[in-house]
Amino acid sequence: MVPATIAWDACECGTLAIAAQRFYLTMAFPTAASDVQVTVPCRSGFLAADLVVQVLRCAPQPVGTDLAPSCDALSISAEQVSVDAWTVMNTVQCLLDELRSTDQIVDYLVRNQLFAGPAGGCVGSELSITIAVEQAA
Repeated sequence: MVPATIAWDACECGTLAIAAQRFYLTMAFPTAASDVQVTVPCRSGFLAADLVVQVLRCAPQPVGTDLAPSCDALSISAEQVSVDAWTVMNTVQCLLDELRSTDQIVDYLVRNQLFAGPAGGCVGSELSITIAVEQAA
């Protein structure tokens, strides 16, 4: 897991990465407690984190003198990206549900999933999630 934006300057064989976008305190998950005064650590509700799970594949590239990839290559790539996105969403949701049921996290939200690229030879998706943990965790 990395903080901030996941770098994807080049795509060699694909990437699966998790990035923390933001940490915040909450008294009523998922609402941010913007006016919480933390005078006693670990007694101000929960610590929440906005995370991004990103999966990338190599994007089709022009071949030879062609100015664009073939329609077939683009179609196959679009199907792969869609399957990857569904797989990530399904897997992450199942994992978060298990973490909640074993009390490793307090709660979670699976938010939106945006498609990214093609850029830098990569194409894929970013799934946004928010989790809450006990501050002492």
